[in-house]
Amino acid sequence: MIFFAILFKAIVWIVVFRSALRSDGRGMLFRAAAIAVALTVVDRFSVAANLRLSAHLLTLFLYLLMSFSLIPAAWKIRNILVSLACGTVGTLGALAGVNFAMDLVRGLVPFLNR
Repeated sequence: MIFFAILFKAIVWIVVFRSALRSDGRGMLFRAAAIAVALTVVDRFSVAANLRLSAHLLTLFLYLLMSFSLIPAAWKIRNILVSLACGTVGTLGALAGVNFAMDLVRGLVPFLNR
């Protein structure tokens, strides 16, 4: 089940990313916010079901950071290579990159509190 949820996140990212590149500015920003929330919800029910609220907020923040940096950059530049690179990085982030970053940040916090 987790495999299908992770695969679903990548497919949803690709569909929303391509849709956001074809929309106007407002639609692009709406899609960037919607994909961040959708990916967080899928994470909530797949791999992060037993985590605290702070972990979910960190995941949401990282997905917002990813979507509000990659989608507007590809939308503004409108170059096929930049769009392909942003889409690939976003797909990798949707697959496991954000979860990896969240685990890395949570692992570094005890060392920073010393």
